[in-house]
Amino acid sequence: MRAGCVKPALFYNRGNLLRDAGRLTEAIASYDMALRLDPAYPEALRAGGLILSDLGHHASARNRGKFPGGRGSQRLESVIQAMNDSAAA
Repeated sequence: MRAGCVKPALFYNRGNLLRDAGRLTEAIASYDMALRLDPAYPEALRAGGLILSDLGHHASARNRGKFPGGRGSQRLESVIQAMNDSAAA
């Protein structure tokens, strides 16, 4: 695949399939790939953060949205809040 053709949704969807299969470490790695392509991809931030939290890695889950130098760097909480706000509207 050419680098410019890869979409973050591909890795997000792969992460969901891996999560559903119980392959949580691989799911997080796939969500991380989505975030490398788009550091502010809210679904990947949330999904990876939820897995980390479920595994007891609460600090890692909270810090999931911090990407030094990444465009649109955000904390996971602000992304979740924005998603909740848009759902409530």
